[in-house]
Amino acid sequence: MSKIRHVITLESVINGKLARELEYTLYGKLKDLDQLKQAFAVEEHEQWTIPVDTNLPFKQRLRLIDNRRYTMATKMRRAGVAGCEEVEDDIAPDMWRHLREVAVDGYRKTRYRFKAGSTGLIWEIDVFVDRMGQPHPWVKIDLEVPDVDTAVPELPVDIETLIVDNGPKQTMAEKRFIRQLWDSEWTRLDPATTQDLYTKED
Repeated sequence: MSKIRHVITLESVINGKLARELEYTLYGKLKDLDQLKQAFAVEEHEQWTIPVDTNLPFKQRLRLIDNRRYTMATKMRRAGVAGCEEVEDDIAPDMWRHLREVAVDGYRKTRYRFKAGSTGLIWEIDVFVDRMGQPHPWVKIDLEVPDVDTAVPELPVDIETLIVDNGPKQTMAEKRFIRQLWDSEWTRLDPATTQDLYTKED
């Protein structure tokens, strides 16, 4: 693949420290789901978004990894700075569950990790389920890189169609299709709120 000189997202190590790590995000339709069996590591994720009442480019995310590691991440974009700042850390299970009650846009996914040859980079392929509970052929693909000039290595799986998210050549049709994946193709978890447990004050 050619170089991609477009910063899309970034993700930090889970250590509670502010970091800026560049990560390319792609969406692809897999030719053969069996190729995922070649991954060197597999994780099960449940993730949610915590609504934030601000006009700033700021987001909060909850993630449960393999049903035993509870994390929260914050992301902030700064004007004139490539990518995002991110802080991600472990939190107490009870804190995670409490925040989950006000969270939205929940998804479960399986993350497959592949080594990118001898580059030291890691491909992450997230597989969501469709409305029938089966793995969806369209997947989300991430690659963390040290800088924007890093040459993107070959993908570890065969892809029928590939979309570079927010890439310079991305079309409006591709943007709408990605939104469709999140809104209706990939199964969203039921709302986490438990309004029936609370009563409003008179």
